[in-house]
Parts: sequence; structure tokens; C-alpha cells
Amino acid sequence: MTIRLQLHRGSYAGEMLPAFARRLIVGCVAFDRAVLDGWAFGGAGRLARLVSRALAWADTWMVDGSLRLAAWTVVPLSHLARRLQKCSAQGALLVMTAGLIGLALYCIRFAHHTAR
Repeated sequence: MTIRLQLHRGSYAGEMLPAFARRLIVGCVAFDRAVLDGWAFGGAGRLARLVSRALAWADTWMVDGSLRLAAWTVVPLSHLARRLQKCSAQGALLVMTAGLIGLALYCIRFAHHTAR
């Protein structure tokens, strides 16, 4: 039966609209399942979870790890610096002499490499 004949009989709202609405609803549900739940947003959700896991790993091991390493090295160095600040003049002279010997050895080695 053609649309014109159905309109002429007045059965447009009675027969065509529910059938059209039913097809539209079935099409929308199929589109939602196939496209939106499937590869479009389902894939985006999987990608977002993957990226968030990678960022959480980087934060845990790289950022927190570097801060833990810095804290692990600063605490002993601060105890050493505190001990050097509280020492006597003899201890200060010993540290300065060791630094001077180290600097002289470095300069001799540097002069040896530039003379080649």
C-alpha cells in the first residue's frame, strides 16, 4: 500500500507512525550497540584506562621514586653537614686540606690531558 493511499484513507497515524517509530528505535539501538558501545566510545574508554595506568605507573616510579631518592640522599648529607658545622678548628682544617689536595690532583690530571 502506498503512502498516498494510506494518507487518503486516514490511516497514517494508525499504521505508519508506529512502524516508522519502531524502525527508528531499532535503528538507533543498533547504532548505539555497534558504534557507540563498540569501537567509538568503548575504544576511547579502553584507551583512557591504558593512558591512566601508564601515567599512574610513571607517577609512582618516576616522580615518587626520584623524590624518595632525593630524600634518601639528603638526610645522610644533612647529618654530615651538621657534623662538619659542629666540629673543631682542627676538623675544619682537615676538610679544607682534603679539598685542596683533591683540587690539586684534578688540576694536574686536567693539565696532563691538555698537554697531549
